[in-house]
Parts: sequence; structure tokens; C-alpha cells
Amino acid sequence: MRLFGISIIVLIAVSCSPTKSLQNHLNLYELPIGYIHDTKEINCHKFDSLIINLKNKPLDSVLTVSLKHRHVRFLVFYVSRDIKMNIELGDDVLEQPYSEFFLSSLKEESKRTGCFAISNKAAGDSLYTLDITMDTCKTNADYQYQESDLLSYSKMKVNFYPSETYIHVFTSLRRGRTFITEKAYTFKRRQPYLVTQNKNMSLDDLMSNMVESLSLSTKECVERIVNDVNLSITTNMFRFRQK
Repeated sequence: MRLFGISIIVLIAVSCSPTKSLQNHLNLYELPIGYIHDTKEINCHKFDSLIINLKNKPLDSVLTVSLKHRHVRFLVFYVSRDIKMNIELGDDVLEQPYSEFFLSSLKEESKRTGCFAISNKAAGDSLYTLDITMDTCKTNADYQYQESDLLSYSKMKVNFYPSETYIHVFTSLRRGRTFITEKAYTFKRRQPYLVTQNKNMSLDDLMSNMVESLSLSTKECVERIVNDVNLSITTNMFRFRQK
């Protein structure tokens, strides 16, 4: 993959459309996305059952590359190029669609720390339903290529910027037709690179960094949702018993 990354840099340098060239090559990626199960398991009685309903596909279907700036200078014996682009993650470069990853992560986390069981049955008066809508789910990173040529001397520099993830989620919890609670969540993350000494950065590192940023943001979102559903169901159960 290292030679793959270098060849893309060369193509970007000579291409009339650097964004299209970069996007075509990044679309060849197929990256795994995983969930780290490191929360402490909770042993609680799962008296109630929950139906989870993700109402939309939150991540854009296609990875996109947009141009932030492009500066090219031509002198008699000197040429310089400075190209900066923004890459936004899409479903097409993930091995598993993000909506499936989100749902499976939420269900697995519910088994570990949820005080409720996940149900596949149709909604009924005795079952809780959690409707989830993701208004925004974006992960992007900047990529900059700089090159200068003076006669037979050439200098090249590539900058990889940390990935940034922004997720905004809205949830609504009900039991049967009875509304229980609703809540909005906002998560922002800037993912630094974990680079060892003497290691040259590549597009492989950039893409992996973006997926890691999305995965860790999803993990934070899922853990918060499960914790809040636990609290809401417990509170509702207590109120019901008092009646």
C-alpha cells in the first residue's frame, strides 16, 4: 500500500483535476470498522424489552473530495504547486455499511451494559421502542500536497491533517404508544495520528485515522444512549410501581 500512496501523489501533481484523481483512487479502499468492547459489564435483571429503530442512513453513500485551495506558480526555471483538499468519508470505502455497524454496536453494548433485552418483535404495549435519527454524521480530513521544481532540483512535501468527526443524534423512547422521553446528543472529535519515529505518513494512515475517528465517536454515542435508556426505563418502572 505504500507504493500505492506514492503513486497517487504523482498523479495529483500532474492531474488537471486533483480532486477527481484522488477520489478515484480512494474509492478503491475497503476499510474495516470495529467497536472496542471495553466497558465493564453490568449484571442486572433484564425485565423489559427494547426495539431499536434507526430511521435513516446517516453516512453519505460515497466518499467525496473537495478542493480547498490550489496555487500554482510558473517562472522561467521554477514551478511550484500547493494543493489542499478535504476528504469526507463515505459508506463505499467501509467493509460494513455504517448504519449496520451502528445498530450492531448498539445491540452489543446493550447486552454488556443494558438493563433491558433487545427484541425483534413488532411493537406492543409492553415493549419499549427507541427511535433513533442521525441528523448529521460526518468525518473528514484535510490533505495537502506541496511541490517545487528548480531546474533539476525537486522538493516535495505532503501534510496529513487530523480527522474530525461530528455526530448529532436525536432519540425518542416510548412504551407502546406512551411517550417516555426524548434526547439530543452531539459529539465532536479530533483524532490525532499515532505515529512512531522514522515512519513516513501515507494515505493509508489518513484513511485509517478517519475510520478510527468515526468508530470512537460512535462508541461514545452508543455508550451514552445505553446509559440514558437504562436510566429512563428504571425511572419509568419506579413511577409505574408507585401508581
